[in-house]
Amino acid sequence: MLPHKYRLRVKADAGLTLTITVRVRRFKLNASGALVFEDPDVAEISAASVAVGATNTSATIDNSGNLYLGFHAEFRVTTPATAPTGNKQAILYLLRSVDGGTTFDTTDAHVLSVIPVTAASTTYSQTAEVPV
Repeated sequence: MLPHKYRLRVKADAGLTLTITVRVRRFKLNASGALVFEDPDVAEISAASVAVGATNTSATIDNSGNLYLGFHAEFRVTTPATAPTGNKQAILYLLRSVDGGTTFDTTDAHVLSVIPVTAASTTYSQTAEVPV
């Protein structure tokens, strides 16, 4: 289940700057118990230019009103014209808050997805789900 307050974080770990987008479609049960999806999906991180070894973190997402159970995410990474080096990956994390949004996970311990990025001028896409 999604926490009341959370953030998404992406990390470029490919030896170069990556362009990263994360779109999510949250879901919950309606009053009659049917599974319903948020429509349309939401870009929590939109075409962010993430430098070598750096991270980009979404705004705080407040789930206290909608009470979404989880989400499906599209994690999309585009490499520049230069070939990746080093670890050749991009990572998507979920950062949780247990105190109403004052503080969030300080480590990137909850990994949702890792995309291997191996070629120049390529867009990679992978799905991630919470709960997994």
